[in-house]
Formats: sequence, structure tokens, C-alpha cells
Amino acid sequence: MNNKQLDDVYKLYYNFLYIYSLSLCNDVNDAKDLVQETFLKAFISLPSADGNVKYWLVKVLRNLYYNEKKYKKKFVELSEQHLNSIKSDEDLFKSIVMQDDKRRLLKMVQNLPINQRDVLMYSIYFQLNDDEISKILNLSCINIRKIRSRAKEKLVKLMEDQYER
Repeated sequence: MNNKQLDDVYKLYYNFLYIYSLSLCNDVNDAKDLVQETFLKAFISLPSADGNVKYWLVKVLRNLYYNEKKYKKKFVELSEQHLNSIKSDEDLFKSIVMQDDKRRLLKMVQNLPINQRDVLMYSIYFQLNDDEISKILNLSCINIRKIRSRAKEKLVKLMEDQYER
């Protein structure tokens, strides 16, 4: 892969990979490190930009995260500072309400089992189809659909419980 192709891939997928890595490790600095390592592997290992580069980058990032997790064995919450930096063009009250809703949803998603979190991120954020997700997670398409359905049901139930209080 030449420098121009790598630069194009970087510009195209950096934000996707950053948000995904942030959802995995819940730490801004660790997320940036993961994305940096992913692109370093792309520079070293990816021979050409043919095929599904997005799929390859996501799989590499995910594997790097799990390898790092094996060594660290800790869970870090997303910093309040980052959550407070989320900006909105709406008025201050709506912005505060939106931030609070995002914070609650993010905490609910973070409390899901890792397989449910992964499936939701791959299908909703990365917009991968069930076949691509099944290859990444080494699960059947039917299992992917069940996991996604259970995750959505769990989130809806958590939201309903939250608003009933």
C-alpha cells in the first residue's frame, strides 16, 4: 500500500475506528492508541487497498483491543470530561437534555455484555451486514440476529425502567 492509499484509508476510516475503539475501551487515550496501532498494522501488513479494507481494519482493531485487554484486565469508565465536551447547535436546555440522554444510553450500552455491544456497534454504527459481522465474530448469522435482538430488547427495557423512576 503506498502512502497516498494509506492517507486516503486513514481519512476515510479514522472517525469510525476511533468511535468504535472508544466504545470498546472507554478511555480517550487508549482509544487513540488502538486506532494508531491499527493504522500502523495497515501500513505494515495491508498489501493493497483492494477488498473490504473497512472489515479488515475493524477486525484488526478488535483483535488489538482483546490482546491489550488480556494484559490489562481492567475496565475504565468513559471520562466525564469527554461526555461534557459533546456539543449541540440547539439551545442550552435541549443540549443538556440531549447530553443527559446520550450519557444514559451510552452507560446502558456499556453495561451490555461485550458480544451484544459488538453486534450493535458493527450493525448500527459501521453498518455491516450480518454476514460480515458473523465473519468478524466467528458466529452464525442467526446467532448475530438473536444477539442484536436481545440487545435491543434489553436497551428498551432499561430505558423504560429509567423513565418510570
